[in-house]
Amino acid sequence: MQAVFTIAGDPDALVNVRVRDIEHLQQVIDALRRVGQVTGTKTLMVLGSWTRND
Repeated sequence: MQAVFTIAGDPDALVNVRVRDIEHLQQVIDALRRVGQVTGTKTLMVLGSWTRND
């Protein structure tokens, strides 16, 4: 895991993970779902990024 944030609203937390491939992503998601306090997950993938140069 790269970072974990607790946030207001729905969802309650944001977990930033770095994975090798889709299979590894599925393993990470499955592991999170096995944790007793996790009641659901939603997966989003970053396809690109940009930075603002002021």
